[in-house]
Amino acid sequence: MLKLLLKQFPGIQIDLIFGNRWGAEKVLEHSELKCNFVWIQVDETVLSKAMRLLSLRKKKYDHVFCPFDSSPTWFLASLCLFTKSDKTIHLPLSRGSLSTRLFWLILRNLLPNSRFIPILEKRSESLLNIDLLTDIIDEPVCGFDLLTTVGYVNEDIRDLIRGKRYIVIQPFARNGMETPKSWSPANFLSLIDEYQKKIPNIRIVLVGDKGDFNHCVASGIGSLKNVTNLIGETNFNQLCSVLKQAQLVIAHDSGVMHVANALQVPLLALYGPTDYHRTRPMAPTSEVLHSKNESWGEMRGFKISEDELTRKYPPYYCMSSISVEQVLSKSLAMINSTAASGNRLK
Repeated sequence: MLKLLLKQFPGIQIDLIFGNRWGAEKVLEHSELKCNFVWIQVDETVLSKAMRLLSLRKKKYDHVFCPFDSSPTWFLASLCLFTKSDKTIHLPLSRGSLSTRLFWLILRNLLPNSRFIPILEKRSESLLNIDLLTDIIDEPVCGFDLLTTVGYVNEDIRDLIRGKRYIVIQPFARNGMETPKSWSPANFLSLIDEYQKKIPNIRIVLVGDKGDFNHCVASGIGSLKNVTNLIGETNFNQLCSVLKQAQLVIAHDSGVMHVANALQVPLLALYGPTDYHRTRPMAPTSEVLHSKNESWGEMRGFKISEDELTRKYPPYYCMSSISVEQVLSKSLAMINSTAASGNRLK
């Protein structure tokens, strides 16, 4: 989306407004896309948010874009302040509660210079964002360049990993918080054991957020032979360098997965209850395995949250329909395929 805007309007200034620090600034830090970052924390007081929004109003933006998943109610309501800015806003198609429908009805009638773009079902998040540009770009968009969506500085990782052949595994997700989209640690233990039997000269490298470290220690995965535990130990550049040189990356629907997909490294993504159509990896080097029990895709269209699903099902149940044998078979096939093509070490 940002690349298309800069192509259409060279030299424009883009401000990205965030409510949570999920790492977007790290993804763009070394990219050719130069943007400013504006933080309005979700837990700030109403007065603090109002002061920040009023300061933004002084910038007199030509256009304000509000993607579907980045626009809390308080920010949508604040758009009334930007009276002279054109606005493009994602409009949910689901009916929602009476109060939600009333809110959107009022918003559509009150906001001047606004276009409302419907959120299409079964469409990826990347393309949903590009949909917001439909009325202002000159050429049709059929896709986007995955190769340049992540900018990073390649770092020497020899001090982090011994040996040149390794598989990267993200055994946990959500920075230590409970989540229904994680595969069981017992499955990862069995999978790593099988790798060590079938590919004895390969190393396993674990990645993840700092909050996942204690789960890794408790599970015993980090103490296995030929396993390097980098959970919480890498900065963004190091993570990208580790992923880029891997024989294979195995990850949940998460930030690690999206980065590996953007880097176009061999990726096996494990999916369960999350919205596959919106968050699926689209690189030709990516493959997906689905856990298709009754929880499959329940989060589609944000109908239910991770926390609600965590309370609804036992731990790891949502991902339990993916077997160790499936992951082992698919991953070995991917490793052999990339080795045969010369893209990775044999």
